[in-house]
Amino acid sequence: MSRYTDQTIRFAAPDDLEFVLLPRLLETLAHEAPGIRLAIRPADFRTLLGRLDDGDAELALSATPTSGIERRHRLMALHRETFSVLYDADRLGRKGALDLDCYLAAPHLLLSIAGDLQGMMDERLAEMGRSRRVMAALTHFPTMPFILKRCAAIANVPTTAARHFGEVYNLEVSPPPLASPDFEVSLAWHVRSDADPAHVWFRKLVARLVAEVRAGSSTASVAPTPSPVRERTGTS
Repeated sequence: MSRYTDQTIRFAAPDDLEFVLLPRLLETLAHEAPGIRLAIRPADFRTLLGRLDDGDAELALSATPTSGIERRHRLMALHRETFSVLYDADRLGRKGALDLDCYLAAPHLLLSIAGDLQGMMDERLAEMGRSRRVMAALTHFPTMPFILKRCAAIANVPTTAARHFGEVYNLEVSPPPLASPDFEVSLAWHVRSDADPAHVWFRKLVARLVAEVRAGSSTASVAPTPSPVRERTGTS
């Protein structure tokens, strides 16, 4: 049992991982650190550094910010994320990997916080002289499987989330039929929390659980996470 008691950690998590990560995280905290409470915040790589500076979040799991990183910020790179194609086999009338023609014939769902109807995949398609039809831009990943169960549409979803969406909602998971963008996922925090023992322990716990989710061990037993009080992550 952890010695950390009566402490609240403001944790920013992306919604494509929140639904699979948080149950494991809360289960582990209930066994190892029941005194730690979480206040969950949305994670957006465009705004998370400001959230850390303001104290609105103390730890963020997100795509690695591409700008604005200062000496007061700490980053721990976890993995590179790719995309997979998610769809309902009955609605689309086919199963398995989609070829490019089938991929472009189906309407697409796109995640866009800003409401844009184009994304990185459209840039790749334009280079090939091709295009797709985006039927809707959504602000939350967890909405996608409910739409896919009702519409003959497809969605490009980060592979980690796509695998779990596929299992939970009985959806097909296909590799994209063209070179897919990828991105780095990191944990980020402010230097003020760098050496706090509870935060150090919690960072290591989140990193381990993300690795387990990535490995597909969502039903694996939870092993205790050691408390690396002296561990520090260098400035990015």
